[in-house]
Amino acid sequence: MVPKEVVKKVAYLSRLRFSGEEEENFISEFSNIVSFVEMINELDTSEVEPSPYPIDIPNIPREDEHKPFAYSEELKNNFPQRKDNFIVVPKVVEK
Repeated sequence: MVPKEVVKKVAYLSRLRFSGEEEENFISEFSNIVSFVEMINELDTSEVEPSPYPIDIPNIPREDEHKPFAYSEELKNNFPQRKDNFIVVPKVVEK
């Protein structure tokens, strides 16, 4: 069981506030989490190579392809003002 003072300090550093009942629940949950981490620390990982990913999947990027948007005319027709091939919007930046 994690001491109450340690849990209160962690809660303070995490900017958490609890009522009396919430505090007791948090202490119990926090103790369970710490117990679980301690179980993981007991595993023998001496034969395991460090890896940034849990499984070995290569990242194969695909080639960039230019594909025109099929509904661009329909989309542009939904705007009240258009000029040439552009959508007109109100000016938002002043000089």
